[in-house]
Amino acid sequence: MVYSLRAHGREQLGKSRDLRIGFIGFDGVRALDLTGPLEVFAAAESLNSRSKAECNYKLTIVSLTSKSFVSQSGVTFKAQETLA
Repeated sequence: MVYSLRAHGREQLGKSRDLRIGFIGFDGVRALDLTGPLEVFAAAESLNSRSKAECNYKLTIVSLTSKSFVSQSGVTFKAQETLA
């Protein structure tokens, strides 16, 4: 499982910052390898919003070449973005 982390915009003291995290999926990926880390960041984002943390996670599923891909177990995922 590979994912990237990138900050958007210029941060200012006292301002929240958004971290965009892309989870890269492909045909044959193990579903848990994709959804497990995504769920962890989603839970962290939920905790951050309750505690008014300065860091917000923006999560997206990214495909290598097409908008959809099929996991090893047959689950079909629809990516929001592609790398190609």
